Amino acid sequence: MAQFDLSKRTFSELNDDDLSDVVLGETIQEFPLCGENMFQHMLIAKGIKVQRWRLRDSIQLQKDVYSIPNQYIWEENSAEKFQNALASPLVQEKIKTFNNTNYTGDSNIMIQDLNNILYEAANISIKKKIIKKVNSTAKVKKSQQSKWFDLPLINMKKQLCDKEKLFKKYNKDPYIRSSFFALLKKYRKARKTKYREFRADLIDQLDNLREENPKSYWTLLESLKNSDKKTEKSSNITSTEWAEYFKDLNKKPVTPSPNIIEFLRNLENAKVFTELDILITDKEISDAIHTLKNKKSCGPDSISNEMIKNSQSFLIKSLNHVFNKILSTGNYPQIWANGFITALFKNGSKDDPSNYRGLTVTSCLSKVFTKNSY
Repeated sequence: MAQFDLSKRTFSELNDDDLSDVVLGETIQEFPLCGENMFQHMLIAKGIKVQRWRLRDSIQLQKDVYSIPNQYIWEENSAEKFQNALASPLVQEKIKTFNNTNYTGDSNIMIQDLNNILYEAANISIKKKIIKKVNSTAKVKKSQQSKWFDLPLINMKKQLCDKEKLFKKYNKDPYIRSSFFALLKKYRKARKTKYREFRADLIDQLDNLREENPKSYWTLLESLKNSDKKTEKSSNITSTEWAEYFKDLNKKPVTPSPNIIEFLRNLENAKVFTELDILITDKEISDAIHTLKNKKSCGPDSISNEMIKNSQSFLIKSLNHVFNKILSTGNYPQIWANGFITALFKNGSKDDPSNYRGLTVTSCLSKVFTKNSY
């Protein structure tokens, strides 16, 4: 290579885990929409040089598996603090600028600007719940001790273990033998009693919580369902395997009928007046927001129903601006098409991804838009 005045390019000594940490912790979380070239320049600015293919694989893997942003913790006084933050001069100026901006082209930029306004107010007023990164090969820990297994039972179990050791050593001693079996009988009886009392108490609480507090009701119901299950190993499926499995589900070729394609083309060209040809109004958006329920999971944008409901008096014009722009251009934001997938086990082997049903949680803002589109 020297005779052609060429030199071998050197790269940083960085393993895959370290590269993933750098890309995830310092880049993707801050700039989720950046492309490959931008990421490479950012790393070079930090003195990190990696092969293009390694960077591409790391970016794709992090976006598929690890790009979970921090969630906001909504408390009793969060509504007042959040509205005060939205009313601040800094946020009001950003809202005014957003409403006066004529967005053309990519709708993701418009949605990201709207999200940034909500983030600005939320960062001032709401606490964050830090989401720790999960290793792609990590397994879920075994479940903790049952709630009904209280301190007296724990102490009794320790005494039983001590007597068992003594019994194994002097198994022919009648006093030690009778003492061990007497305590064993007492321990088993106490354990059954505590378990029955725990279940009876849960059932009493369920009778009162179903209408008063649905979230607590389902939490208790889950505790009752799992209280009699022994600790068992979790699935050995890694995060990367989950990502590949759900990707492959969407790769199955679908060949639509020519008759259906022709019908859809004629339908698009037909001049038919429908309600969707009318602009979405502020009242329609407000009515859709009122249907949102509290304490529901939010999508990858971390914007909850509580944030939307408590910001509508400040952002109703902004939402109108966004929804009508999407409706008129037909350009649905890619950000709203992303979601968190939770795998719900059905039956069979827990190590087979096909035995799970995927449940996707998307953006709460996209649900408000959808309610105004049908």
